[in-house]
Parts: sequence; C-alpha cells; structure tokens
Amino acid sequence: MGALHEGHLSLVNAAALETDIVVVSVFINPIQFNSEEDYNKYPNTLSQDIDLLSSSPTKVLFAPTLAEMYSNALPTTSIHFGQLEEVLEGRSRKGHFNGVAIVLSKLFNIIKPNKLFMGAKDFQQCVIVQQLIEDLAFPIELKIMPTLRAQSGLALSSRNKRLSEEGLEKAALIYEKLKNAKERLLAGKDIHEVFSIYKIQLEAIGIYVEYISLNRTSDLSEFIDLYANEHFLLSTAVWLENVRLIDNIEFRT
Repeated sequence: MGALHEGHLSLVNAAALETDIVVVSVFINPIQFNSEEDYNKYPNTLSQDIDLLSSSPTKVLFAPTLAEMYSNALPTTSIHFGQLEEVLEGRSRKGHFNGVAIVLSKLFNIIKPNKLFMGAKDFQQCVIVQQLIEDLAFPIELKIMPTLRAQSGLALSSRNKRLSEEGLEKAALIYEKLKNAKERLLAGKDIHEVFSIYKIQLEAIGIYVEYISLNRTSDLSEFIDLYANEHFLLSTAVWLENVRLIDNIEFRT
C-alpha cells in the first residue's frame, strides 16, 4: 500500500533472486481500512516510492487509481475465512481481510504472478492469503519472508513514518518485551502472568496494548499453554501516538 521502506525492498530483492520479472503494486486499498480517518491518514508517497524502486530490481510498477481498480463503485463481493479471520487482527478490524482478499484477487487476475512475496510481520494475513490461493486455485506460490527490523529491533512498517523520534525510541521496546515474554513462556511461567507483565511494562511508558496472543502458526488457533513439538506465534498489537503497530515472534517448542 505504498510508503515503501527497506522491508519492502527486501521482498523485491528476494523475488529477483527467484524470478525473471518482479512486479510491485502500489495501491492504498480503501476497503481494508476500518475507518475513514485511518485511510485518510495513511501515508501516500508515490513519488518517493518510485524513487526508491528505481534502483531496485523492479521491472514493473503497477500503481492504479481508485477508479481503475474499482470502476466507480466499491465491490460488494465478500470473502470470508472463518476462524482464521476471527482471531488476532480480525477481532478489531472487521472486514479487513475481506478487503485484502478482494484486492489481491484482482491483482492476481491482472498480473498473473507465479510467486508472491510477503513479509512475516503480517503473519495472519499470510495465512489467510495462503487459504485464498488454495480455495480459489490461483497458480501462485506464496513465499513468506522474515520481518526486516531497524537496528533498534523495531519492525519496519509504513506506519512508523507517523511516529515522532521519541515514539520511535519507545516503539523499539515492543519487540524487546515480546522477546522477554517468549522467554518467560519457554521457562514455564504462567501465560496470564507473562501477558500481564508485558502489558504493565509497555503501558508504563505510554504504549497501550490492544492484545498479546499465543497461537498455532498453522491454523491460528489460540493457546493458553505451551505444548511440545509445536510451532507457535506470539503476536501483539499496540497503540502509540495514535498509531497502531503490530509485531510477532515465531518459535518452536
């Protein structure tokens, strides 16, 4: 959705290693926002995005207008993903993944890619897009790439552009405290106590925790305890300076 950064470029570079033609789409999709205010505040930096991509392996930039993507009316088709969209982001962002699925289905039909490269920071989105590919028989291989982080540990995000310098410093603690929570869980600490400590530590410095959750990576089912030989996702959404940020850690037991 634009406001490109080094995390996006890492996807471009990964794609260039495996494909002959790398296509980048830039489109701020209104139907995946939950409020008009959030949509209007989302950074629109197409000229800067073009400059950033000009020195990358990108062969094609597809940057359609709203009218080109949706004619003169927003789509009325709905795509639902059951339990996959009812947890984590889905609890507070009703309809978000429908918007993602609609725009990606259109992009798949327009571009007809062989491979799709996405970042693990949006892990739930990756799981849902994999389901979309399978359910609608798109001949596409999804490649999930590791989250790229700033030196401070903060996950790179377009929304970081809306944070002040002080906000950026505080936001770096999200990943640090998330790692601490993971280590406490692996040490056998009670999950409710671990989550409580995480919230207290972040809210003490002005970061409101919307959620912290432990889920199985395969189907996003929620857990309240660790089990052996399982692949887990520890994820969070927080608010800082009226900006919503997400992050996660994957780990095995």
